[in-house]
Amino acid sequence: MKGLEEAFKNLGRLKKDFSLKEFTTFKIGGKAKYFFLPFSEDCLKIALKILGEQSINYYILGGGSNLLISSEAIEGVVIKLDFKEILPLGDNLFYLGAGVSTRSILNFSLANNLGGLEFLALLPASLGGVIVNNASFKENSIFDRVSRVKVLQPQTQEIFFIDRENIYYTYRSSSLKTERLIVLGAEIEFYPSPSKKIREKIKEVIAYRKRNQEVGKFSAGCIFKNPSPQILAGKLIEELNLKGLRKGKAFVSLKHANFIINEGGADSKDVVFLIEYIKKKVYNRWRIVLEEEVERWQC
Repeated sequence: MKGLEEAFKNLGRLKKDFSLKEFTTFKIGGKAKYFFLPFSEDCLKIALKILGEQSINYYILGGGSNLLISSEAIEGVVIKLDFKEILPLGDNLFYLGAGVSTRSILNFSLANNLGGLEFLALLPASLGGVIVNNASFKENSIFDRVSRVKVLQPQTQEIFFIDRENIYYTYRSSSLKTERLIVLGAEIEFYPSPSKKIREKIKEVIAYRKRNQEVGKFSAGCIFKNPSPQILAGKLIEELNLKGLRKGKAFVSLKHANFIINEGGADSKDVVFLIEYIKKKVYNRWRIVLEEEVERWQC
């Protein structure tokens, strides 16, 4: 990484040996060798070209949910996209930057009487991650409201839009993820709705999540994808009596077995142990291979 600080000095803010744990909902993570916040999309393009030429590994950090970062030092560059613009395009269509948080989206919806994304309530994420991972709630999916997605192809540094019809999305994933495209923003279709009705829907989502999920604790959300709509990962784990299973400062939630909680001070190795133990037990019992929903960085 010789000369990286000099090469990046006009492209954004570059910080060295930067702690990542406060940037994740798990509150777990070591120090990044470099932490980079690009000033603009063009600066990001140039930075990626430099990283490619020097064969330096990089990670894109969104809202920090569904993410487990190693407690050891993170080699390479962690890039945090801070694109938070919200631009009107007409007819209830808006362009939102990838860095806009779900909280900001809902505040914008309430202030402008625009419905459609109430299901994002209490989801600690930014728009980029919501789209890449096809965030959904019951019958609602982010792609119900997406018109086009603006992406950057890391290898060519080309920026272009992809229409929703040309994006393949499945449960908790999308072709944007499998093709390793970087989401810069998206055009979102809202619909007119009184703020009172939006607020009521938000309250319903919050009430549901508080009843059924771990809210307000250090976790990454659901650890595993459900094997099918009929087979729920949490139920499998619960049937194995693994609720409360502990390793160090990490334990399987007593409320929802598909959550692992950091009670404070957990190491990534503690969480990895629990993940691998659960996968092994589920496979041995039902010959079902649980697929992880949580993304791991160097652990």
